Amino acid sequence: MTITKNIDGIIYEINNDYDNSGNFFISKIEGNTKSIVLPVSIDGKNIAGILSSVLRGNKDIENITIPKSYIHLHTSCFERAIGLKNVVFEKGSKIISIPPRAFLDC
Repeated sequence: MTITKNIDGIIYEINNDYDNSGNFFISKIEGNTKSIVLPVSIDGKNIAGILSSVLRGNKDIENITIPKSYIHLHTSCFERAIGLKNVVFEKGSKIISIPPRAFLDC
């Protein structure tokens, strides 16, 4: 199942096709804002993490905050997000490892 939602001018796409857990993951982010705080849930669906290439080629987003409830960052999730300068993990983050290509060419 895929859900697309516009929240404060940012378009998020989430889906639960990544694994068999039933968890939802962000699969796309579009928008021309400098800073975003990723949502904990969309339409009542809790988000567990970020899939590959979510910000690939994005030049606008400079700052991103990842909620402490997220448990997974996929390999190359922010790869080639050339505008990205700061990533903040909320205190108490459940993410225990950052994939080696997560921030490649940022």
